[in-house]
Amino acid sequence: MVLGLGLAARAVLGESDTPTATATEASTPASSPATTPTAGVTVPASPRTQASSPTPTPPARTAPTPPGTTNPATPPPRRSSSGRSVADWLATLRALDAQRAQAFRTLDATTLDKIYVPGSPPWRSDRALLADYRKQHIHIQGLRIQIDKTTIVRQTVATVILRTTDHLVAGHAVDESGIKTPLPPGTPSTRLITLTATPTERASASANWRISSITPA
Repeated sequence: MVLGLGLAARAVLGESDTPTATATEASTPASSPATTPTAGVTVPASPRTQASSPTPTPPARTAPTPPGTTNPATPPPRRSSSGRSVADWLATLRALDAQRAQAFRTLDATTLDKIYVPGSPPWRSDRALLADYRKQHIHIQGLRIQIDKTTIVRQTVATVILRTTDHLVAGHAVDESGIKTPLPPGTPSTRLITLTATPTERASASANWRISSITPA
């Protein structure tokens, strides 16, 4: 997602058939925020890092690899049949990231149904994070993930696999007293993000693409 959405928040709150198309964005340097956690605030572990440090780690757009699994082989590039460009998919990922930022700002789990295929691993991972935040009365403001690079690995009319590198550039954990704790800038991370559209939407130019899986690249 998203995407990326990748991701990070457990320590203060305890984020195709078209081959080789690539788009890059100029990295916007983020100032290094203070990483001292707010007293008494615990941050849930990020799906990307599972950090145990007391430093705030923001929710990552990517989902963790299930225990006992290995990184999947990269699918071979295939020729595009849907005609969507890298720029189109970048716009889709940014839109999904914006919806995800809203979900973590409002702690509304129903928003995740617009981002992920319901029941998919990343959908379950983000729902668990939101549940942790609600228990701790913490939400995330200004969550922003920068997409550094995206390549179309495989694309069809129903599915696209994107190799995406992104990192967190902004965000604050806010507790019930209104105290804000900056989330530290993230390290660029590369994942394979699979997006799918429902059968009734596949022929539409405005198809509602959702993330169905996020795996290590």
